[in-house]
Amino acid sequence: MGRAFPEAQMVLPGLAGIANSPMAPAYDRDNTAIVEAVDNHAAGRIARAAARCGGA
Repeated sequence: MGRAFPEAQMVLPGLAGIANSPMAPAYDRDNTAIVEAVDNHAAGRIARAAARCGGA
């Protein structure tokens, strides 16, 4: 993505207090992950870390 991507707690459901977890991010090469976290901030950190490592 060529622009800044908002963190999970910054998107509309997170701002409204709705949990983003579980989330299912999909990465390149058909890699996917299921992220279940205690809060939206943790879910975002985990999904971004998985993306940096090339997916699940």
